[in-house]
Amino acid sequence: MAAYSGIWTLSQVALAVKQGTWTNVPPTTVEYLLVAGGGGGGQSSPGGGGGAGGVLQGYAGVVPGASYFVTVGGGGANQTSGQASVFAADSSGAFTGRIVATGGGRGGSGASETTLGGGSGGGGGGQGGAGGVTQFPGSGTSGQGNTGGGNYAQSSVGPCGGGGGAGTVGLTAVSSVAGNGGAGIASDITGTRVVYAGGGGGGIIGGTAGIGGVGGGGNGSTSTTGGAAQTNTGGGGGGGSSGSNGGAGGSGIVVIRYPGTVQYFSGGDSIYGVNGFVVHVFTTTGANTFAPLATPIQLSIPVEYLIVGGGAGGGGGNGGGGGGAGGVVGSTITVTTGLSYVVTIGSGGAVDTDGLDSVFASIRALKGGTGGYGGSTAACNGKGVFGINGSGGGVGRDLANARGGAGTFGQGNSGGNGSASGNGAGGGGGAGGAGNSVTNTENGTAPSGDGGVGTSAYSAILSAVSQGQNVGGTYYIAGGGGGCGYQSAVPSRQPVGGYGGGGNAGTNSLASTSGLANTGGGGGGSGFVGGTVLGGSGLVVLRYPSTYPAAASASVSPTTSGGYRYYTFTSGGTITW
Repeated sequence: MAAYSGIWTLSQVALAVKQGTWTNVPPTTVEYLLVAGGGGGGQSSPGGGGGAGGVLQGYAGVVPGASYFVTVGGGGANQTSGQASVFAADSSGAFTGRIVATGGGRGGSGASETTLGGGSGGGGGGQGGAGGVTQFPGSGTSGQGNTGGGNYAQSSVGPCGGGGGAGTVGLTAVSSVAGNGGAGIASDITGTRVVYAGGGGGGIIGGTAGIGGVGGGGNGSTSTTGGAAQTNTGGGGGGGSSGSNGGAGGSGIVVIRYPGTVQYFSGGDSIYGVNGFVVHVFTTTGANTFAPLATPIQLSIPVEYLIVGGGAGGGGGNGGGGGGAGGVVGSTITVTTGLSYVVTIGSGGAVDTDGLDSVFASIRALKGGTGGYGGSTAACNGKGVFGINGSGGGVGRDLANARGGAGTFGQGNSGGNGSASGNGAGGGGGAGGAGNSVTNTENGTAPSGDGGVGTSAYSAILSAVSQGQNVGGTYYIAGGGGGCGYQSAVPSRQPVGGYGGGGNAGTNSLASTSGLANTGGGGGGSGFVGGTVLGGSGLVVLRYPSTYPAAASASVSPTTSGGYRYYTFTSGGTITW
């Protein structure tokens, strides 16, 4: 212990533990992120968006040897508030005080003229018919969330307000447009930047429904049940339309981390080391424990991961935009032995539909955003939101200067934009580059409409497991789908998907093609003669030095190459070291 003698500041101690200079020093302070469950969207008449769950971030002192309670709040069902997430001491009283993130407030309804506040407030409900009732949105909890948006009473379609998010307020409805949910707040405590706690979009009868806030908020509806919020984001559920239920709020999440590479506590659905911290991620709703280990565990197995989200389907109609590729993330974590890690592979999207996220150890690669619909000015813009979609979809034909969907920095890129004439469709964004915009009224004139290129940054890993798209010996993943135009003449060539599995666009004479399976490639935009426009499913590849023991997995068998063990997941499963 001589090396530890002297007087040290807390920051010096934390840095020494993080760098591994000091070992076997149990933490006395932990960093936490608490996200409560989001509120359910309002029902019928129609309903307002649910408020996002409250978000708390900070540091808490812990006593070595003491156990702690962790509660992950569940999302609220139809027109029900979300549940709180809690980090608190056991009965010994070693932990002074309770840290409580408040559940999100439910969305309002035209039949129920009250909304409830919460971590973030629910949006005001609507009431069909001119001269309807003005409703006041729920208020947010100070330091955790924001107020929801109000409804617009003087409209026969009853537009409702969006639920408040952790970052911004929910938007108030106007005329025939419901309010969008408030934006959430980002955190990189897990080692990957994720946005949590977006508010739900407001519902409406016809017209334009509100969009869920970035951070997992569900979309409002124009004719049916509101969209459900994303699991473990604390997002608010989308408001339902006339006679329909609101969408469910997203469950919350609790993350606790401390510096070093030694695991001193049990508890959490995933435990791993990243960036000099040991991270415990709690995703199972209800009561959990964070308890000291009798024997600390050195997290010593470095596992590289490559995670690819599901690509989006191409836009439908005659002149659909290319589907955006799934997001791509890759880095290294250290894992604990004896703990099972869950792997989820995101499926590719159907026509006009986003893909789904892929997940390993609570690290998430985002879904691709779908291409715009060809021949419809209302649905022409490509879909894509920062923090929700890896890469955005390209625009569909028929709206001048339409915009491609946004991608998420570090995972993907935006979709291609439209032309001043409105002819032609943009390509979907790829992990390595944005989708190509339309630059000529003749679809097919290079590079108009081509999908964005995927990334070759993981070529060595992909080559070792024969995944991705091989282009002259370089392997690409997550290419965007090509966008399709519409004109009477046969185009000079077919707009192609980006390297990395992007599907080709349809034309007047050539069928569109889907993104390649397990590449996360976006589907090609639909054309005159049809074809398939499905997005490619996602992928997870894990590797670590073969000097470490083999892991156990009923889902996949390892391969060995170049001194590494590889585990390639093309469908979901588990793995235990």
